[in-house]
Amino acid sequence: MPVPLVIAALYLILPLQCTGFGQENTRWVIQQQRQEFTIYSEFPVDVDAVCHQLQAVTKILQQQFGIEPTKAPVELILFNTRKSYEDYLKDELPEALNRRAVFFSDNDVSQIYAWKSRWLTTDLRHEITHVRLHQHLPFVPLWIDEGIAEYLETQSEESGLASRREAVRWKARLGFPPRLTSLEQLQHAAEMQSDDYRNSWAWICYLMNDSDTSREAFKSYLRKIHNGEAPGKFSSWVQPQISDLQQSANSYFRKSHFRLNSD
Repeated sequence: MPVPLVIAALYLILPLQCTGFGQENTRWVIQQQRQEFTIYSEFPVDVDAVCHQLQAVTKILQQQFGIEPTKAPVELILFNTRKSYEDYLKDELPEALNRRAVFFSDNDVSQIYAWKSRWLTTDLRHEITHVRLHQHLPFVPLWIDEGIAEYLETQSEESGLASRREAVRWKARLGFPPRLTSLEQLQHAAEMQSDDYRNSWAWICYLMNDSDTSREAFKSYLRKIHNGEAPGKFSSWVQPQISDLQQSANSYFRKSHFRLNSD
């Protein structure tokens, strides 16, 4: 299953090329604010529906992962076409031009840029996950950053999740399960291939759904990072709690119907 092209956190704020919020600017059909969210859009968009999706992801992160939201401002800049999106970003961030969505942060304000495609809701859910993770944690290992974003980008009833699960299951049965130690070696989003996104997602599925032990160990690891500690690689750190981590995960991946994420 093709994995949506997205980009992890980039610590740069692009200037919003419009007048201040609330002032007249013909580029933006929509200029509205809801709590910490400000939405600028070149096309008509249901602001309440968009904010509902962002808040739904925020709630899951808080309740299931212990990722607490902040009230720091988040700007959504939505473009009507891919060309409009690319024209806007080409000078500031040319390496993002082959991606459907991207977010930036300077720790005071976060910006999500996306263009109107049939995956827009998926892209916004993915990017707000990155925003919340980087607001809460001083650093985020890449496989966790992308794995949780993949885990929350679609709702559990969507059929694409089943095909992704099947790919993981059959690879595991053939002796090629997702290996955490391989994912932990990846340092930059540009290094990640489609399999890496899917495998990161699979590991989050395992950790959050296999057992209370796996879920609590993962949440404890995130708390360590939040508290300013440097716990090292998860595969090493978790050994006292789950000594046979890869073997346990392999068994989970080979199951006919391992549990997916849920809203």
